[in-house]
Amino acid sequence: MTYLGSCLCGLIKFELAGAIDSIIYCHCSLCQKASGTAFATNGFVNTAEFRIVAGESDLSRFESKPGRERYFCGSSE
Repeated sequence: MTYLGSCLCGLIKFELAGAIDSIIYCHCSLCQKASGTAFATNGFVNTAEFRIVAGESDLSRFESKPGRERYFCGSSE
């Protein structure tokens, strides 16, 4: 199965040609802040099966914990 996705504005597009494993609902304060809700749904993927197909240069990032980076669409549109 192949999954296709994008950011909300559609500038960044990605595909996953594999499974999503260990889907969890995280209630930590970082996930609450990132999602704007009481929890965030997260899963693990094989990085070799994940690729950004458009908009990679528009990704922004920050280090949420030492050694852990979070990426997001940097578009202001």
